[in-house]
Amino acid sequence: MIRIVLVLSLVLITSGCTRLLGDNNPFRNRSNDYLQASSLEDIQVPENLDSQAVGQLYPVPEAGEVPDYQLDDEFVVPRVEANLNESTTSAVKIQRLAGESWILTSSPPGETWPRVRNFLANNELPTEFANAATGTIDTSWVELEEEQETVHQFRLKLEQGVQVNTTEIVIQHRQYQVDAMPAVLPEWTLSGSDNLEREDWLRNELAQSLAIDDVTSSASLLGQEIGAAVKVRLETPANENPYMLLFLNEERAWAAVTYALEIDTINLIERDDASDIADFEFYEVEPEDLSWFAKLRGRRNAEPVPYRLKMIEEEGDQVIRIFNLDDTPVDQREAFIVLTRLRANLS
Repeated sequence: MIRIVLVLSLVLITSGCTRLLGDNNPFRNRSNDYLQASSLEDIQVPENLDSQAVGQLYPVPEAGEVPDYQLDDEFVVPRVEANLNESTTSAVKIQRLAGESWILTSSPPGETWPRVRNFLANNELPTEFANAATGTIDTSWVELEEEQETVHQFRLKLEQGVQVNTTEIVIQHRQYQVDAMPAVLPEWTLSGSDNLEREDWLRNELAQSLAIDDVTSSASLLGQEIGAAVKVRLETPANENPYMLLFLNEERAWAAVTYALEIDTINLIERDDASDIADFEFYEVEPEDLSWFAKLRGRRNAEPVPYRLKMIEEEGDQVIRIFNLDDTPVDQREAFIVLTRLRANLS
Protein backbone atom coordinates (compact mmCIF):
# COMPACT_ATOMS: atom_id res chain seq x y z
CA MET A 1 0.00 0.00 0.00
CA ILE A 2 2.86 2.39 0.86
CA ARG A 3 4.47 1.62 -2.52
CA ILE A 4 1.26 2.53 -4.39
CA VAL A 5 0.99 5.83 -2.48
CA LEU A 6 4.60 6.69 -3.33
CA VAL A 7 4.06 6.01 -7.04
CA LEU A 8 0.90 8.14 -7.13
CA SER A 9 2.71 10.95 -5.33
CA LEU A 10 5.54 10.86 -7.85
CA VAL A 11 3.05 11.04 -10.75
CA LEU A 12 1.26 14.02 -9.18
CA ILE A 13 4.55 15.82 -8.54
CA THR A 14 5.71 15.26 -12.13
CA SER A 15 2.43 16.46 -13.62
CA GLY A 16 2.51 19.47 -11.29
CA CYS A 17 6.00 20.34 -12.49
CA THR A 18 4.74 20.19 -16.06
CA ARG A 19 2.10 22.81 -15.41
CA LEU A 20 4.29 25.03 -13.22
CA LEU A 21 7.49 25.06 -15.26
CA GLY A 22 5.91 25.13 -18.72
CA ASP A 23 8.42 24.97 -21.59
CA ASN A 24 11.34 24.91 -19.14
CA ASN A 25 10.13 21.64 -17.66
CA PRO A 26 12.64 18.83 -18.43
CA PHE A 27 9.74 16.33 -18.51
CA ARG A 28 7.58 18.20 -21.04
CA ASN A 29 6.28 16.55 -24.21
CA ARG A 30 8.79 17.20 -27.01
CA SER A 31 7.05 15.23 -29.78
CA ASN A 32 6.09 18.40 -31.70
CA ASP A 33 9.39 20.27 -31.34
CA TYR A 34 10.31 19.51 -34.96
CA LEU A 35 7.44 21.78 -36.07
CA GLN A 36 9.38 24.78 -34.73
CA ALA A 37 12.50 24.01 -36.77
CA SER A 38 13.74 26.78 -39.07
CA SER A 39 16.47 27.28 -41.65
CA LEU A 40 19.78 28.86 -40.74
CA GLU A 41 21.69 31.27 -42.91
CA ASP A 42 24.49 29.78 -44.99
CA ILE A 43 28.00 30.06 -43.59
CA GLN A 44 29.86 32.91 -45.27
CA VAL A 45 33.26 31.71 -46.45
CA PRO A 46 35.93 34.28 -47.35
CA GLU A 47 36.49 34.65 -51.09
CA ASN A 48 40.08 33.39 -50.90
CA LEU A 49 38.95 30.05 -49.36
CA ASP A 50 37.17 27.03 -50.85
CA SER A 51 33.49 26.98 -49.90
CA GLN A 52 32.72 23.53 -51.32
CA ALA A 53 33.22 21.77 -47.98
CA VAL A 54 30.38 23.74 -46.37
CA GLY A 55 27.98 23.58 -49.32
CA GLN A 56 24.55 21.99 -49.36
CA LEU A 57 24.74 18.21 -48.92
CA TYR A 58 21.17 17.70 -50.11
CA PRO A 59 20.23 20.60 -52.39
CA VAL A 60 16.53 20.88 -53.20
CA PRO A 61 15.97 21.45 -56.94
CA GLU A 62 13.64 24.14 -58.16
CA ALA A 63 10.06 22.96 -58.63
CA GLY A 64 9.80 24.65 -62.01
CA GLU A 65 6.49 25.74 -63.46
CA VAL A 66 3.71 24.32 -61.28
CA PRO A 67 0.03 25.14 -61.94
CA ASP A 68 -1.64 27.06 -59.13
CA TYR A 69 -4.21 24.31 -58.55
CA GLN A 70 -1.45 21.99 -57.29
CA LEU A 71 -0.46 24.37 -54.49
CA ASP A 72 -2.20 24.38 -51.12
CA ASP A 73 -2.88 27.56 -49.18
CA GLU A 74 -1.30 25.90 -46.14
CA PHE A 75 1.26 23.15 -45.71
CA VAL A 76 1.17 20.69 -42.84
CA VAL A 77 4.60 19.40 -41.83
CA PRO A 78 4.37 15.59 -41.82
CA ARG A 79 5.46 13.67 -38.76
CA VAL A 80 8.54 11.50 -39.12
CA GLU A 81 7.59 7.85 -39.66
CA ALA A 82 8.32 5.57 -36.74
CA ASN A 83 10.21 2.26 -36.86
CA LEU A 84 12.36 3.26 -39.82
CA ASN A 85 14.95 0.63 -39.00
CA GLU A 86 12.58 -2.30 -38.68
CA SER A 87 12.87 -4.80 -41.51
CA THR A 88 9.66 -5.53 -43.33
CA THR A 89 8.61 -8.26 -45.72
CA SER A 90 7.41 -7.56 -49.21
CA ALA A 91 3.74 -8.07 -49.99
CA VAL A 92 3.51 -10.47 -52.92
CA LYS A 93 0.51 -11.70 -54.85
CA ILE A 94 -0.29 -13.40 -58.13
CA GLN A 95 -2.64 -11.45 -60.37
CA ARG A 96 -4.64 -12.86 -63.29
CA LEU A 97 -6.58 -11.06 -66.01
CA ALA A 98 -7.86 -12.17 -69.42
CA GLY A 99 -5.77 -15.34 -69.50
CA GLU A 100 -2.58 -13.56 -68.38
CA SER A 101 -0.85 -14.05 -65.05
CA TRP A 102 1.99 -12.23 -63.32
CA ILE A 103 3.57 -11.80 -59.89
CA LEU A 104 3.16 -8.40 -58.23
CA THR A 105 5.60 -7.52 -55.45
CA SER A 106 5.61 -4.33 -53.39
CA SER A 107 9.32 -3.71 -53.81
CA PRO A 108 11.04 -1.74 -56.59
CA PRO A 109 12.82 -3.54 -59.45
CA GLY A 110 16.22 -2.67 -58.00
CA GLU A 111 15.41 -4.82 -54.95
CA THR A 112 13.42 -7.52 -56.74
CA TRP A 113 16.07 -8.25 -59.39
CA PRO A 114 18.75 -9.76 -57.07
CA ARG A 115 16.12 -11.68 -55.12
CA VAL A 116 14.90 -13.35 -58.32
CA ARG A 117 18.49 -14.16 -59.29
CA ASN A 118 19.09 -15.69 -55.86
CA PHE A 119 15.92 -17.78 -56.13
CA LEU A 120 17.01 -19.26 -59.46
CA ALA A 121 20.49 -20.06 -58.15
CA ASN A 122 19.15 -21.68 -54.97
CA ASN A 123 16.76 -23.86 -56.97
CA GLU A 124 19.42 -25.06 -59.44
CA LEU A 125 18.01 -23.12 -62.38
CA PRO A 126 21.17 -21.60 -63.84
CA THR A 127 20.95 -18.41 -65.86
CA GLU A 128 21.86 -18.48 -69.54
CA PHE A 129 21.08 -14.83 -70.29
CA ALA A 130 20.35 -11.81 -68.11
CA ASN A 131 19.80 -8.20 -69.11
CA ALA A 132 19.05 -5.83 -66.24
CA ALA A 133 18.29 -2.96 -68.62
CA THR A 134 15.27 -4.84 -70.01
CA GLY A 135 14.58 -6.87 -66.87
CA THR A 136 14.98 -10.17 -68.77
CA ILE A 137 16.32 -13.47 -67.41
CA ASP A 138 16.50 -16.69 -69.45
CA THR A 139 17.35 -19.91 -67.62
CA SER A 140 19.54 -22.58 -69.12
CA TRP A 141 17.93 -25.69 -70.60
CA VAL A 142 17.23 -28.09 -67.73
CA GLU A 143 15.65 -31.46 -67.12
CA LEU A 144 12.83 -31.59 -64.61
CA GLU A 145 11.89 -34.55 -62.46
CA GLU A 146 11.61 -37.79 -64.46
CA GLU A 147 11.34 -36.19 -67.91
CA GLN A 148 14.74 -37.31 -69.15
CA GLU A 149 13.81 -36.90 -72.80
CA THR A 150 12.55 -33.31 -72.46
CA VAL A 151 14.43 -30.12 -71.70
CA HIS A 152 12.82 -26.93 -70.39
CA GLN A 153 13.66 -23.24 -70.42
CA PHE A 154 12.00 -20.34 -68.59
CA ARG A 155 11.99 -16.63 -69.32
CA LEU A 156 11.32 -14.18 -66.49
CA LYS A 157 10.52 -10.59 -67.40
CA LEU A 158 10.59 -7.92 -64.66
CA GLU A 159 8.82 -4.62 -65.23
CA GLN A 160 7.93 -1.56 -63.19
CA GLY A 161 4.43 -2.09 -61.80
CA VAL A 162 1.46 0.25 -62.09
CA GLN A 163 2.14 1.47 -58.57
CA VAL A 164 5.33 3.29 -57.67
CA ASN A 165 8.00 1.02 -56.14
CA THR A 166 6.33 -2.20 -57.29
CA THR A 167 7.50 -4.88 -59.71
CA GLU A 168 5.59 -7.15 -62.06
CA ILE A 169 7.15 -10.49 -63.04
CA VAL A 170 5.90 -12.35 -66.12
CA ILE A 171 7.02 -15.97 -66.62
CA GLN A 172 7.08 -17.95 -69.85
CA HIS A 173 8.06 -21.56 -70.53
CA ARG A 174 9.11 -23.56 -73.58
CA GLN A 175 10.24 -27.15 -74.03
CA TYR A 176 11.67 -29.51 -76.65
CA GLN A 177 12.40 -33.19 -76.96
CA VAL A 178 16.13 -33.71 -76.58
CA ASP A 179 16.45 -35.29 -80.02
CA ALA A 180 14.28 -32.59 -81.65
CA MET A 181 16.08 -29.43 -80.52
CA PRO A 182 16.24 -26.99 -83.47
CA ALA A 183 19.68 -25.88 -84.58
CA VAL A 184 18.57 -22.26 -84.35
CA LEU A 185 16.15 -21.50 -81.54
CA PRO A 186 13.20 -19.23 -82.40
CA GLU A 187 12.77 -15.90 -80.64
CA TRP A 188 10.53 -15.72 -77.60
CA THR A 189 7.03 -14.51 -78.40
CA LEU A 190 4.15 -13.20 -76.29
CA SER A 191 1.86 -16.03 -77.36
CA GLY A 192 2.18 -17.93 -74.09
CA SER A 193 3.93 -21.06 -72.86
CA ASP A 194 4.37 -24.60 -74.11
CA ASN A 195 3.36 -26.02 -70.73
CA LEU A 196 1.08 -23.93 -68.49
CA GLU A 197 1.57 -26.32 -65.56
CA ARG A 198 5.31 -25.74 -65.61
CA GLU A 199 4.77 -22.00 -65.90
CA ASP A 200 2.35 -22.05 -62.92
CA TRP A 201 4.80 -24.15 -60.91
CA LEU A 202 7.65 -21.67 -61.27
CA ARG A 203 5.35 -18.70 -60.71
CA ASN A 204 3.98 -20.16 -57.46
CA GLU A 205 7.43 -21.16 -56.19
CA LEU A 206 8.92 -17.75 -56.95
CA ALA A 207 5.98 -15.87 -55.41
CA GLN A 208 6.26 -17.91 -52.21
CA SER A 209 10.00 -17.30 -52.02
CA LEU A 210 9.62 -13.54 -52.52
CA ALA A 211 6.83 -13.39 -49.92
CA ILE A 212 9.01 -14.80 -47.14
CA ASP A 213 12.24 -13.12 -48.25
CA ASP A 214 13.50 -10.05 -46.39
CA VAL A 215 12.79 -7.07 -48.65
CA THR A 216 15.75 -5.13 -47.27
CA SER A 217 18.23 -7.96 -47.75
CA SER A 218 19.76 -6.74 -51.01
CA ALA A 219 19.51 -4.24 -53.83
CA SER A 220 21.00 -3.97 -57.29
CA LEU A 221 22.22 -0.85 -59.02
CA LEU A 222 21.76 -2.65 -62.34
CA GLY A 223 18.18 -3.52 -61.43
CA GLN A 224 17.37 0.14 -60.92
CA GLU A 225 17.36 0.52 -64.71
CA ILE A 226 14.34 -1.79 -64.98
CA GLY A 227 11.05 -0.10 -65.65
CA ALA A 228 12.37 3.22 -66.87
CA ALA A 229 9.19 3.48 -68.95
CA VAL A 230 6.42 4.13 -66.42
CA LYS A 231 2.95 2.68 -66.90
CA VAL A 232 1.03 5.58 -65.36
CA ARG A 233 1.59 9.32 -65.55
CA LEU A 234 -0.42 12.19 -64.10
CA GLU A 235 -0.45 15.13 -66.51
CA THR A 236 -0.98 18.61 -65.04
CA PRO A 237 -1.25 21.21 -67.82
CA ALA A 238 -1.74 24.81 -66.74
CA ASN A 239 -4.53 25.76 -69.14
CA GLU A 240 -6.74 22.67 -68.94
CA ASN A 241 -7.89 20.11 -66.42
CA PRO A 242 -5.35 17.52 -65.28
CA TYR A 243 -5.73 13.97 -66.56
CA MET A 244 -4.10 10.60 -66.07
CA LEU A 245 -2.37 8.54 -68.77
CA LEU A 246 -2.23 4.74 -68.49
CA PHE A 247 0.17 3.06 -70.90
CA LEU A 248 -1.80 -0.20 -70.75
CA ASN A 249 -4.31 -1.98 -72.91
CA GLU A 250 -7.96 -1.12 -72.32
CA GLU A 251 -8.84 -4.22 -70.31
CA ARG A 252 -5.87 -3.98 -67.97
CA ALA A 253 -6.31 -0.22 -67.51
CA TRP A 254 -10.02 -0.48 -66.72
CA ALA A 255 -9.39 -3.25 -64.20
CA ALA A 256 -6.78 -1.09 -62.43
CA VAL A 257 -9.10 1.93 -62.37
CA THR A 258 -12.16 0.10 -61.08
CA TYR A 259 -10.01 -1.46 -58.35
CA ALA A 260 -8.95 2.03 -57.26
CA LEU A 261 -12.60 3.13 -57.12
CA GLU A 262 -13.51 0.56 -54.49
CA ILE A 263 -10.96 1.18 -51.74
CA ASP A 264 -9.84 3.86 -49.31
CA THR A 265 -12.04 7.00 -49.32
CA ILE A 266 -13.78 6.30 -52.65
CA ASN A 267 -17.13 4.55 -53.05
CA LEU A 268 -18.11 3.19 -56.46
CA ILE A 269 -21.76 3.99 -57.24
CA GLU A 270 -22.20 2.59 -60.73
CA ARG A 271 -19.99 1.63 -63.66
CA ASP A 272 -20.53 0.92 -67.33
CA ASP A 273 -17.87 -1.50 -68.55
CA ALA A 274 -19.00 -1.17 -72.17
CA SER A 275 -18.30 2.56 -72.33
CA ASP A 276 -15.60 2.72 -69.59
CA ILE A 277 -17.57 5.20 -67.46
CA ALA A 278 -17.95 5.07 -63.67
CA ASP A 279 -19.79 7.22 -61.11
CA PHE A 280 -18.35 7.36 -57.62
CA GLU A 281 -18.36 9.27 -54.33
CA PHE A 282 -15.15 10.86 -53.11
CA TYR A 283 -14.27 11.75 -49.51
CA GLU A 284 -11.45 14.29 -49.41
CA VAL A 285 -11.06 13.54 -45.70
CA GLU A 286 -11.56 10.00 -44.41
CA PRO A 287 -14.87 9.73 -42.51
CA GLU A 288 -14.59 9.26 -38.77
CA ASP A 289 -16.10 6.32 -36.98
CA LEU A 290 -18.20 8.45 -34.64
CA SER A 291 -19.53 7.11 -31.37
CA TRP A 292 -23.17 7.57 -30.40
CA PHE A 293 -22.05 10.22 -27.89
CA ALA A 294 -20.26 12.20 -30.63
CA LYS A 295 -23.35 12.05 -32.83
CA LEU A 296 -25.46 13.19 -29.88
CA ARG A 297 -23.22 16.26 -29.57
CA GLY A 298 -23.91 17.12 -33.20
CA ARG A 299 -20.72 15.89 -34.85
CA ARG A 300 -21.20 14.66 -38.42
CA ASN A 301 -19.00 13.01 -41.00
CA ALA A 302 -18.00 15.00 -44.07
CA GLU A 303 -20.32 14.53 -47.01
CA PRO A 304 -18.84 12.83 -50.10
CA VAL A 305 -18.73 14.59 -53.47
CA PRO A 306 -20.06 12.65 -56.50
CA TYR A 307 -17.97 12.52 -59.67
CA ARG A 308 -17.93 10.77 -63.02
CA LEU A 309 -14.83 9.11 -64.44
CA LYS A 310 -14.35 8.54 -68.16
CA MET A 311 -11.63 6.48 -69.78
CA ILE A 312 -10.95 7.14 -73.46
CA GLU A 313 -8.35 5.45 -75.66
CA GLU A 314 -6.03 7.78 -77.54
CA GLU A 315 -3.25 6.41 -79.75
CA GLY A 316 -3.22 3.11 -77.87
CA ASP A 317 -3.01 4.71 -74.41
CA GLN A 318 -5.86 5.19 -71.94
CA VAL A 319 -6.77 8.71 -70.80
CA ILE A 320 -8.64 9.20 -67.50
CA ARG A 321 -10.62 12.41 -66.93
CA ILE A 322 -12.93 13.51 -64.11
CA PHE A 323 -16.32 15.21 -64.61
CA ASN A 324 -19.39 16.18 -62.64
CA LEU A 325 -22.35 13.83 -62.89
CA ASP A 326 -23.90 16.09 -65.53
CA ASP A 327 -20.73 15.66 -67.68
CA THR A 328 -19.53 19.22 -67.07
CA PRO A 329 -15.81 19.68 -66.27
CA VAL A 330 -14.89 19.90 -62.60
CA ASP A 331 -12.65 22.50 -61.02
CA GLN A 332 -8.96 21.99 -61.84
CA ARG A 333 -7.94 21.53 -58.22
CA GLU A 334 -10.78 19.06 -57.59
CA ALA A 335 -9.68 16.98 -60.57
CA PHE A 336 -6.06 17.06 -59.38
CA ILE A 337 -6.97 15.88 -55.86
CA VAL A 338 -9.20 13.07 -57.13
CA LEU A 339 -6.69 11.86 -59.74
CA THR A 340 -3.85 11.94 -57.20
CA ARG A 341 -5.86 9.68 -54.89
CA LEU A 342 -6.76 7.35 -57.75
CA ARG A 343 -3.12 7.20 -58.81
CA ALA A 344 -2.17 6.05 -55.31
CA ASN A 345 -4.82 3.29 -55.35
CA LEU A 346 -4.17 1.79 -58.78
CA SER A 347 -3.09 -1.83 -58.87
